[in-house]
Amino acid sequence: MNPAGILSGIGAALSWGSGDFGAGIASRKATPLATLAVSQAVGLAVAIAMLAVGGEPSPGPVSLTWAVLAGASGAGCLLALYHGLATRPMGVISSIAAVVGVVLPVLTGALTGDRLRPQDLVGIGLAIVAIALVTRPTGKLTIDRTGLMLAILSGAGAAGFFIGMGRSTAAGGATWWPIAAARSTSLLLAALLTVGRGKGRETIRSVSPLLVAVGVLDMAGNAFFLLAESQAALSLAVVVSSQYPAVTAALAAVALAQRPSRIQAAGILMALGGIALISTA
Repeated sequence: MNPAGILSGIGAALSWGSGDFGAGIASRKATPLATLAVSQAVGLAVAIAMLAVGGEPSPGPVSLTWAVLAGASGAGCLLALYHGLATRPMGVISSIAAVVGVVLPVLTGALTGDRLRPQDLVGIGLAIVAIALVTRPTGKLTIDRTGLMLAILSGAGAAGFFIGMGRSTAAGGATWWPIAAARSTSLLLAALLTVGRGKGRETIRSVSPLLVAVGVLDMAGNAFFLLAESQAALSLAVVVSSQYPAVTAALAAVALAQRPSRIQAAGILMALGGIALISTA
């Protein structure tokens, strides 16, 4: 195990978890759509800058098509996630979304011919129990049916994004071109949905530094994950990077006093354990 790979995976988890927390705060003051649009614009600018610096050759149309589909799925994922983070307990929402985002590709693979390993079955079992625990009503951290559906939709969108990006990079061998294509698609969808809606420009402008930070943190998470993948086994990179819900939950507990009960905290830890088992090769 390369220590640099582990540190890069930790960097991805910290970046994604912090970005999700910031997006939840921004969405409370602006709107989830505005948060999505601005943060994706920032992410696209970062991707274009990386393309300009690295000079990566453009992949073929198959790779870009998968990236576009991934971007559309990712937009739905983030919109549902940001709405959930803005209106429900962040640790609960992020944990459920992460579990669904990992479990769905595994189940999809099983339906298309892949064999589930013993640790996959254990991980899925832990994930199911974790969802039951973290959604258990308790004080201010109660989550209703709508919140649960937002988390599930976010996880489903994340699964589609990961599958699409995986197909895109496999088809074209590129990295930043697929990311740029996906971000362009999600930005276009967010811009179309934002027209005529949302709060005033003054409200968005008041949280613009936070929105920029969210976009930068999201792309930083992507960069750290790619670095981790290049320096360590893919399974290790995925396992370490996928611990981002713990970062979101910790920030929410400290900054917003959204402290989970012992049962919910056990559910969050169980969700992370399920993700680790399923992600391990």
